[in-house]
Amino acid sequence: EVIFSCSGNRRMTHLGITERAAIVRAFDELDPWPDYLLVDVAAGLSDDVLMFCAAADEVIMVACDDPSSMTDAYATMKILTMDCGVKDFQLLTNMMPPTSDGSRIHERLLRVSSSYLNTTVNHLGNIPMDDYMRRAARTQKPLICEWPGSPAALAIRALAEAVERLPARADMGRPVRFFLRQHAMGSFA
Repeated sequence: EVIFSCSGNRRMTHLGITERAAIVRAFDELDPWPDYLLVDVAAGLSDDVLMFCAAADEVIMVACDDPSSMTDAYATMKILTMDCGVKDFQLLTNMMPPTSDGSRIHERLLRVSSSYLNTTVNHLGNIPMDDYMRRAARTQKPLICEWPGSPAALAIRALAEAVERLPARADMGRPVRFFLRQHAMGSFA
């Protein structure tokens, strides 16, 4: 199941405490509780983005081989570490050339984050640059359904398997720590 957010609505990028509380209540009431709840947040350091990341059981940073992308990923990790106590990150490298597995980006982020932030960064997977991804976006059809054998679709399946293998956090329960009330209503008020 997919719950889409509102696209192109500036107000949705700056939720107030009442709206955050409503989201918390809505997700708390999911029945049955999903096996996985994936929240795709915008790039950047808005309070809304930080609240969702800080409350998540896993934070998956997405970075590509671009200096601004790596800088943004590091800046987000820095704020989440210093202000929210997040110490472990997953990295997904994206839009990589066919000859790259993303290890160079992982090594750079791991080196700087472990030196300056005392955090860990696990390389969760790599999504290659793939023309089928562009086709899927243009046709607004799921890549994995329309072109299941494409390089990006195969990488997405491998990513899902990698997520499945992640160890459960000791503090996970139902509802998942995803929406801790102090994050949703206190720290980011």
